[in-house]
Amino acid sequence: MRIRRSGLATGILLAVFYLTLLPFVAHGVGMIGKGLSQDAARHSYLFADGKNVGNAAMLVHILAGTFLVALVPLQLLKGLRLRYNRFHRMMGACLVALAWITGLAGMIYIPLRGTIGGPLMSASFLLYGLCLFTAALMVARRALEGDRAGHWAWGLRLFWLALGSWLYRVHYTLWYLLTGGWGSEPDFSGPFDLVQNFAFFVPYLLAVQIWIARRRPRHQGGRWSQIPDFVRPQRAGQINAELFADIGADPRVDPALTIQKTLVVLDRENPLVPDAGMDIEPL
Repeated sequence: MRIRRSGLATGILLAVFYLTLLPFVAHGVGMIGKGLSQDAARHSYLFADGKNVGNAAMLVHILAGTFLVALVPLQLLKGLRLRYNRFHRMMGACLVALAWITGLAGMIYIPLRGTIGGPLMSASFLLYGLCLFTAALMVARRALEGDRAGHWAWGLRLFWLALGSWLYRVHYTLWYLLTGGWGSEPDFSGPFDLVQNFAFFVPYLLAVQIWIARRRPRHQGGRWSQIPDFVRPQRAGQINAELFADIGADPRVDPALTIQKTLVVLDRENPLVPDAGMDIEPL
């Protein structure tokens, strides 16, 4: 029952997220269309005539960033990670690449063109791009090293950083709905704009760091190579042949649980921690 309620809550959150994401995606597609037009500079201050490198960097930044925001929530879905671990790993590699491209393109654009908000906005956005690029780098590094605790921690950081551009627009939308735009100026020089330069990612990084510090003990306990084979991430959601045989031969096991059924190992706290309580449930 608890698992079903959790799944329902996750589904509702995803539905709300993707509904709020629609305007963001539409804006991104619109900006790409403007950037590819012959008179892009007339349609947006992000583009300039004769600045091909800067214009290309912005187009790549918008395209990769849009895909990054749209796909990153799927990476934290526990059921997807357990049942389709190969897909989870492939998606992780794609997200790391998208984060690298998004961050690098932004860091190329800003020194060439600057930002509409001036030096402070340029500095904060460069810092954000550097954080995004670094988090993606560390997620990949920790995965290759087999450091599951480090991979988990950097994955959470990357998740919230990847949502940064969406959060930036959500902040502005809520602020305008609540105050009518008080403290915000067209050139992004208002008090709210100045705070917003950092508010779309720094508070979230601080909050996730506190979460990591409180939860890290649950994710310690060695590397993936030290975890029993049947709960390693590359075989998550599967049970080895010996366990199947034991289940099928034990007369005390409910007949519904046979080796003809596909079984899934579920860990309430972390699918990679073998010493936590686990349930064996039929699909």
